[in-house]
Amino acid sequence: VRKSFDDFIISKSVSFHYLGIRKLPERQQKIINNNDEYF
Repeated sequence: VRKSFDDFIISKSVSFHYLGIRKLPERQQKIINNNDEYF
């Protein structure tokens, strides 16, 4: 499992990780606005 995860992470571009991190505040706010329910 660990190797598969590492391979997945390595296969993604820098922009994939950058955009994912940049979207975190918006995603967290969406959860807060929906009474802490993750969807």
